[in-house]
Amino acid sequence: MEEELKKEKVIVIMKKALGSNFISKTEDILFNIYKEMYSIALNTSHLKSKNKEEILYPYVKEAAVSKYLRMGAEGISAKSEGSQSNSFIDIENKLRNDIIKSGLRRLP
Repeated sequence: MEEELKKEKVIVIMKKALGSNFISKTEDILFNIYKEMYSIALNTSHLKSKNKEEILYPYVKEAAVSKYLRMGAEGISAKSEGSQSNSFIDIENKLRNDIIKSGLRRLP
């Protein structure tokens, strides 16, 4: 029951962050991306505190939104359409670096 409430809360917040970029009926995909990014953040930080999810949330949210927006373009490092060019970053690597640079990494 608590897991379902957490899932619904995460989905509502993530949908607000995505705004009009959210594709209807992709809530499960969005939550799975969030869980994947949270898992990477936990493995990187090794945090043991009770509020670890709260501490890591801004980094996980940013990574999850980036990964969601990049769906369908996996493996592409850059693309150009018309006169518009886009370069992509390694989302997981950026998440790890942000956590380390913020001093949130604890040695196991």
